[in-house]
Amino acid sequence: MEHKVTEKEHWERQLDITATREEIKPQLDKAYQEARPYITHKGFRKGQVPINLIKKLYGKQIEGDAYGDIANELFNKVLQEQKLSFIGEPKLTNIDNQKDTITFTFAYEVMPEFDLANYQDIEIDEPIHLVTDEEIEKEIEELCINNGTLAPAEQITDELHIAHVTITEIDEATGLKVEGTESQETDFFLHSPYVTPDLKELLLNLKEGDNFNYKPADEDPAAPRKTFNIKIDKVLKLVPVELTDEFIKEYTQGKFLTPDEYREEIGFKLQEKWNDKSREAMEEQLVKKITDMNDFDVPKGLLWQVVEGMTEDLKKQYKDIPNFQNVTAKDMFNDLEPSATFRLKWEILRAKIIDKEKLEVEDFDLDQMVEEQAKQRNSNPDKIREELKSNQNIMGQILYKKVIDLLLDYSVTHEVEFDEHGHYHPEEQESELYDAYAPEEESEQKDEKEKE
Repeated sequence: MEHKVTEKEHWERQLDITATREEIKPQLDKAYQEARPYITHKGFRKGQVPINLIKKLYGKQIEGDAYGDIANELFNKVLQEQKLSFIGEPKLTNIDNQKDTITFTFAYEVMPEFDLANYQDIEIDEPIHLVTDEEIEKEIEELCINNGTLAPAEQITDELHIAHVTITEIDEATGLKVEGTESQETDFFLHSPYVTPDLKELLLNLKEGDNFNYKPADEDPAAPRKTFNIKIDKVLKLVPVELTDEFIKEYTQGKFLTPDEYREEIGFKLQEKWNDKSREAMEEQLVKKITDMNDFDVPKGLLWQVVEGMTEDLKKQYKDIPNFQNVTAKDMFNDLEPSATFRLKWEILRAKIIDKEKLEVEDFDLDQMVEEQAKQRNSNPDKIREELKSNQNIMGQILYKKVIDLLLDYSVTHEVEFDEHGHYHPEEQESELYDAYAPEEESEQKDEKEKE
């Protein structure tokens, strides 16, 4: 058996493996033996057709089916013997079947070779926010509202009222119900952020039996241009629960005994969220700067795989849009290439940093997780540890955190404030040390995190 590696453009490689018919004879003989039990022919019982006759009748088909397995076996053999490395998925691109030899051609890609830029002493902003008493009291207020009771009311006098309504689509010109539509009953809690300001203003001071017309498009241009009549069927007032020792004991199942103890816990949890938000902002800056500092071409085949994965994720996200399910990675490539390239570059850089720093998941990295799961599942800790070690997703998450921890330790941080809305905008910070490496924000993802 002979092999030849040819360098192509970028990080593409071609591997040609040539074997004689005699060298692959054992694999072909095995393929015939495995196919024999399923073959029938006139004059022979099923499974008893002679091998020579099978070769004459079905040889090309059986050998063709076997070539894929043979090719993979030879590829792995060369890989081990020559200590070749690759990334992504190697592809069998050609089979050249001659009289005495057969050549399998593979295309694969290798890790890009470049000098890793210095990732120490990178300057980044550290957004900070100290939780205020007002924030804590707002959380307490929401807690009391969410655990309040309902009582009948005559009129909607403030936001702590619920209007049970009937909504009917009407023809604006005639004021009559649109034919073919059905009225719907629902509740509007004026304190809810999902009740728009305009609708809230229309509901205030109304009583049972009152009604009004509402056009959603007046407030939201993207809303349907329809007119609805909203009739108040019932009015309820929400009475917030009184913040007492007894309520706190019951609500926290005895973990906290007084409102002041629980206020302290709320302050701690809120600060933890802000700290997580700050770390996320610093991480984005580091990833963006390190990626920009290292200029190299990403492997094209691997890039396509990333785009394909992103396309499938989008199709799952928008599964209710029928036409979108026919979209292919080719259709989305131009739109997704920039973010896919960024993601792939960071993955390659992260792997380089892990290798350079000799980072690995150690037993102590798993200790807390093992202890928690052993307690929850009432299982043997050693067994759980082995399960965790075999879970590539968990191991990858731990290793990723270790990389970011290391990079944060190496970085030089400058404290800045979150804005009044709890956002961090590096391009707006007045700092001579900031060098315009603004992290790209995925707004929808960030909005969801801010709601949590």
